[in-house]
Amino acid sequence: MKITMTIETLKAAREAITGGNYYKSILLDKLLDLILIEDLVNPDSLVMPFLLGDPTAGIFASQERNADKNKIIEADFLLKQDACVAGLPMIEIAMDALCAALDRQSDLPRISIEHHTQDGTYISCTPPNGLPRTRIATLTGPADLILIAERTMLNLMQRMSGVATMTRSFVDIAVSKGVDLQVLDTRKTMPGLRLLDKYAVQAGGGTNHRFSLAHAIMLKDNHIAAAGSIEQAMQMARAADPDGKALFIEIEVDTLDGLKQALDSGAQRVMLDNFSPEQVRQAVAFARVDRGLAHDDLYIEVSGGIDSDTFADYLIAGVSGISIGALTHSARNVDISLDFKV
Repeated sequence: MKITMTIETLKAAREAITGGNYYKSILLDKLLDLILIEDLVNPDSLVMPFLLGDPTAGIFASQERNADKNKIIEADFLLKQDACVAGLPMIEIAMDALCAALDRQSDLPRISIEHHTQDGTYISCTPPNGLPRTRIATLTGPADLILIAERTMLNLMQRMSGVATMTRSFVDIAVSKGVDLQVLDTRKTMPGLRLLDKYAVQAGGGTNHRFSLAHAIMLKDNHIAAAGSIEQAMQMARAADPDGKALFIEIEVDTLDGLKQALDSGAQRVMLDNFSPEQVRQAVAFARVDRGLAHDDLYIEVSGGIDSDTFADYLIAGVSGISIGALTHSARNVDISLDFKV
């Protein structure tokens, strides 16, 4: 069913990406502003340097106005490889931002979107014979607007689907091994795209770690060095949030002795950094068996250079989550195209 763009549908699309969070909505608006400036401003122009537009697409707009045809085009987003889809709400969000920038809000009732799947769906689109081409969405609207927004929409959806697909691959490995743990992302995201990267991780079945520095007290090696010791770092962290309600405190350790010191200091969340699988087993045995700490008492995160080749080695009972920077810093864009129906 095609849905015509309205204030209500746009609000739903934005809430899908931001969760209705005001802070994240600001990030989304700033990202859209940057995209428009990056793609529609001629930085070398000496006359009207801030004029937004695409002269190539403008050819079609001129023809439409002169002929008074109000030509409407229908175009399909085609998935051309097996992948986990993510980023469908960005079609509507990008089109709205473009209309606002070009002062074309009157065109919004002429734009409709039909989703043929939903974010988080893994699609095996490769047929027994021939090229893979699975329709995931259809966009209908003025030809010039779709032409202007085409690359922006594809860039966003290709990257988001790439992150979701890589995340799903790790989640599937854990499920196949019968291990219940969280596949965590990190802050190793493309600058400016963290909101979309984190959303895509969730679409792929992963779990978001802290969104930004402001969401947790996370004591890493340099923080511990600055404090003087693990015990002192933990004392300083607790002093910053004495009730333990505003932020969670996580401490990074790189040795079994460091883990012991962290637990002696009352740590409830630890990151085992660059541990080998055998070291992780020893750490889990110490925490879960010797200290008797269940998952509710202690969250054990494993981190440090883990990739698709080594991930299965770290699927160890007692581990709460494995964080993987590659989910967002090494994901490959998924092949998605936009084909006009003629």
